[in-house]
Amino acid sequence: MSDIQDRTIQTTAAEATLVAGAVGLPGGGATQMGASVACPICRTMNSHLETYCSECGFLLGSTPGAEAEPQAEESGCSLTDDRTGRAFALHAGDNTVGREGCDVLLLDATVSRRHAAVTLAERGLTVTDFGSTNGTQVDGSPVPANQPTPAGHGSVIRFGSSSLTVSAPGRIAAEAAPTPAPDEPAAAEYQGDARATLTDTADASFVIALPCGDTTLGRRQTCTVPLANDPYVSGLHALVTCDELGCTLTDTGSTNGTLMNGKRLAPMQPESLLDGDEVQIGRRSFVFRWTGAAAPETAEPTDAALPSPADGDQEP
Repeated sequence: MSDIQDRTIQTTAAEATLVAGAVGLPGGGATQMGASVACPICRTMNSHLETYCSECGFLLGSTPGAEAEPQAEESGCSLTDDRTGRAFALHAGDNTVGREGCDVLLLDATVSRRHAAVTLAERGLTVTDFGSTNGTQVDGSPVPANQPTPAGHGSVIRFGSSSLTVSAPGRIAAEAAPTPAPDEPAAAEYQGDARATLTDTADASFVIALPCGDTTLGRRQTCTVPLANDPYVSGLHALVTCDELGCTLTDTGSTNGTLMNGKRLAPMQPESLLDGDEVQIGRRSFVFRWTGAAAPETAEPTDAALPSPADGDQEP
């Protein structure tokens, strides 16, 4: 009788192991499938490979309220995501903005891990870009890297492709350090022999006329069109060559590349420009327009993409 009981116990244990392995339970021999982790804050299910909750940005695996820092005094100011409607409260001093571990957490691939800071002062606020890959804009104007730029109530701040609106009632734009006068022309006049133009998408008054022959663009003053105020533009960045039939765009081996309709050009390989093409040089985007007698075929619409975010953003 005892021998029968022992065999029964051993068989039951073996069957249990097989069952556990078949369903992927711990202790089974089968490979376990990826599990989901519930966020303790908003209960959203996340892949076990995620570090932060995809919905609210909470650090998965940590305990809500554990080692919580004292809450900063409420300022009544906030940033509201124009796409999701989510509001981020701002506290006095620096409010970091980025993709990981920041005060304003933006789960957007075009936002760098530590992208920028919004500094709330007594009378106003400023925005400082940390040298992010895809840049920061205030009301459509690019923010120079590591230089505080004023913003105020109602300002729209763009981090990569994410736009947030400032709510700071009663506050004016804080004073920023004076900036040198731009070395670039305020606008390029249309030339009589121009075959095409490049128009800045953020400033329609900045128009580059493209006559027959070569037009060089870069940070050097010796370029046909100097773009001296953008640290992401190389000394000799790109070349546009036009004739009676059309224009081509060539990246001259720049550090941060030249984009056409969101695609990075191979260095030293001319690409034909079509009416409506979007060209990105450094942080500036331009629309190409053919003004010659016989316009080249209009380009097919494409989804423009910003450069992939990366840490340690390099400058030329």
